[in-house]
Amino acid sequence: TGVFCSSAIETTQRNPEVIASSMLNTKHTYEKNLRQLFTSIGNNSEVLTLGELEDILRDEMKHAQLTALEIDVNDAWTLFRLIDADRSGIID
Repeated sequence: TGVFCSSAIETTQRNPEVIASSMLNTKHTYEKNLRQLFTSIGNNSEVLTLGELEDILRDEMKHAQLTALEIDVNDAWTLFRLIDADRSGIID
């Protein structure tokens, strides 16, 4: 039975459909967690200002959440600057 179970697990892990499904689930979970983080800012608007980003980065819990999402603080700044193409200090 051990050999059968091992073989079944290996086959499942190499199945492209299983892998694709797992990747999509991971992506959706990541997006959900990122949305929750930015929603937790609590400004009830659909924009993020540079000041709000600075608040996020100063907040220890939000900083830890970014780290858990594998987003480095420098990456957050870079991402904001890339999205803020018009340099208004606001992204929506």
